[in-house]
Amino acid sequence: MSKQNYEKKNEALRQQFIALKKQQPKRLKNRLNLSWSNWGFGIEPLAASAARLAKHGVTFIELHGNHYGPDLGYQPKETLKILGDHGVQVAGICGMFSPDNDLTLSPS
Repeated sequence: MSKQNYEKKNEALRQQFIALKKQQPKRLKNRLNLSWSNWGFGIEPLAASAARLAKHGVTFIELHGNHYGPDLGYQPKETLKILGDHGVQVAGICGMFSPDNDLTLSPS
């Protein structure tokens, strides 16, 4: 059975990566820094989300903004302590919009 297109493309990419790694190893010195938005964990406590990220080597988190109130929904000192306990840093905060602050709903 012949390979499917995605298998052929994956193999070509793999070969290109191996060649790059061999010919220019300095270009691959820095690893990717991935982050995860805690929206993906639903309503679980931030400490549980931070522990899960740390367990899998993800060291950055995007915090979701508070759609339901006037503040972001986080206490800065508590949040930084929880994240610091797990070696996780804030990559950003996702902007949340409601009828009170959504510019697309403003009167023209």
